[in-house]
Amino acid sequence: MYSIPNFEVVACHDVQKTKPDPEGISKLLKLLHIDKHETIILGDHPVDMKAAKAAGVYAIGMSHGFGTPAELIKAGAICILDSLTSLPQIIDDHNSGKKLLF
Repeated sequence: MYSIPNFEVVACHDVQKTKPDPEGISKLLKLLHIDKHETIILGDHPVDMKAAKAAGVYAIGMSHGFGTPAELIKAGAICILDSLTSLPQIIDDHNSGKKLLF
């Protein structure tokens, strides 16, 4: 369904500032040559949502993890997922215009 033509990892030792600073996300977008306006970051902690927002990308929160759904929304998540298996359908619905995320 979805292919990943390029794969990169940016870890804490690759940046000067860690989340919620957007440096890691910005570096990853540059490495992958990806437009930030077409990017979704998945995270389970409010700091993930804050970093995504600071980088100018969209954030989707995962309901299981370190932050509650309410905390994730407050920190900037555009929606909350209970399972990664629902992600392809959400992306397809967005791309087809059936249900836009942003």
